[in-house]
Amino acid sequence: ITTGLTLSDIPRDIQRRNAALVMDYQLHNGSIKFTNFLSSSLTSDITRQQTYDVTDNELVYSLSNTGGTGLDLINGLEFKQSFSAFHVDAKVSQAYSQSGGPYWSVGFSQLSNAGLSPFDNQANVNPVQVPKAATPDLANTLLQSLYADNSFSKSHVWSGSLDLAQDVAFSKLVNAKIEVGGMYRYTNRYYAVNVADGGGLQYAGSGVVNDLLINMFNLPPSTKYHIPIGDFTDPSYNYGKFLGGAYQMTQPLNYGVISRMMGMLKDSIQYIANNNGTQAFSHDNLNSTTNNYVGNENEWATYAMAVINVGPDLTILPGVRYQALRTTYTGARGIESRNAFLVYNHYDTT
Repeated sequence: ITTGLTLSDIPRDIQRRNAALVMDYQLHNGSIKFTNFLSSSLTSDITRQQTYDVTDNELVYSLSNTGGTGLDLINGLEFKQSFSAFHVDAKVSQAYSQSGGPYWSVGFSQLSNAGLSPFDNQANVNPVQVPKAATPDLANTLLQSLYADNSFSKSHVWSGSLDLAQDVAFSKLVNAKIEVGGMYRYTNRYYAVNVADGGGLQYAGSGVVNDLLINMFNLPPSTKYHIPIGDFTDPSYNYGKFLGGAYQMTQPLNYGVISRMMGMLKDSIQYIANNNGTQAFSHDNLNSTTNNYVGNENEWATYAMAVINVGPDLTILPGVRYQALRTTYTGARGIESRNAFLVYNHYDTT
């Protein structure tokens, strides 16, 4: 059953910078090795989509932008040394990573008949026919959805291990290699997101947001509660022959115009709230809280083993290992309601 078709155009730019430094020092019967790795990234993608919603007989034009940064730093130190009685292999390391950045999306929906109802509840629909059957009505394609967030996550891992080995000869026939060791790893994790969203600009509670948009873009007063797509498209943007020309994308939204619009709306959140416009665009307390967490993990292990050779034909491998993991995380649990985006009753839990 075909429920819809979405065409996407996603120019993406990823910039990465990497650096590495490795130093080795040879000791008498041993070595010291120091390794370092640093990587940073900057990502930006602009996604334009055109959705043919068969189920709701609707055309949706959307634009979203993701801007993200990433950082990874890894350091390690390894020491190996053979003494007269035993061998030492010790390692310590730390790894830090973080990522995050802003994201926003805007959607315009055609509120009149989009001509897609013949495909509703039909199986084996030829997807090429769906865009051809659509009947765009730009005068009734209105600003419907607004979303913006900014997220940040990080993790930090410290670890260390120690292994000791000794060769033992019990007799000419029996000899063994005995090993004991252990490891410890501590991990700290954190995630937080700040969300603002809204929509329904055709309803009375959205008056203040409509006024802000009309003033910003010098729109006719008659467009209040009826913000059309026409003033937000970019005629100079060329989709080219999308998928070899079999599908046609139209009405590309103007990145510069909408980026400025979203910046203005985010800066005006308190003003919108003070003027009873929270249904149209506001800070979302539920989604800015419910997915946040902070926590840590403690993991440790120890072992003992032996490789016992009895003559040239028999090898015995006894061993024992103990491992433990303890996790402690704090997140939000609360009561979700229709107005939870404004007032979210929650408490922290571990």
